[in-house]
Amino acid sequence: MAEKCPNCGSHNIVYDAETGERVCHDCGFVIEKFSVDLGPEYRVFLGKSREEGERKVRVGPPESFGLYDKGLSTRIGAEDFIKEFKPSQRAQLRRMKKRQKWVVTTGERWRMKTLGEIERLSEKLGLPRHVVETAAMLAHKLSDEKYVSLRRGRYIREIAPALILYAARKCEYPLPEREITSVVEPERKGVVRKVFRELQRAFGKVPPLSPKVLI
Repeated sequence: MAEKCPNCGSHNIVYDAETGERVCHDCGFVIEKFSVDLGPEYRVFLGKSREEGERKVRVGPPESFGLYDKGLSTRIGAEDFIKEFKPSQRAQLRRMKKRQKWVVTTGERWRMKTLGEIERLSEKLGLPRHVVETAAMLAHKLSDEKYVSLRRGRYIREIAPALILYAARKCEYPLPEREITSVVEPERKGVVRKVFRELQRAFGKVPPLSPKVLI
């Protein structure tokens, strides 16, 4: 049930972050003073480095299929962060940071390149974020070993457009096939269509583009 102003009965209650008060927007009645601020206890002032702000943050960005590891892996911090340690520890951290880039499986490497191509094509086509995330989610699924036969012998520039087309149909987004093939090299258009048909066999059929969504 929505909160109601005890003075005028209005449900139009606002929170003033500066004073910590909850106030009725209609009559100005102060309902609660000094309410708990659930925001961060720190501030990053203008002129401070981005690294300083990132060091103070308690949590990372939300999970995203647009990142090969969904944004859940732990990464060793920036150089400014490493400088805070003792010289012996600095050298060890730098070695670990370098090795972190090397320790990538074949599936992860394929995912990284495919997601990069999906992002590039999506920007070119001006696609909305939910379609891009759906295509990225499909790329994560496709990187599984059981779909290796679908990937084998195919270029990422042929798979990524097919994933975007499949995602657009799944999200019922109006993206005609000719539009996606317009950003693909002429010699790859036939392969893109073939990969799209194989994606339908692997992940289930998607309905054809309805004329209504093009109006």
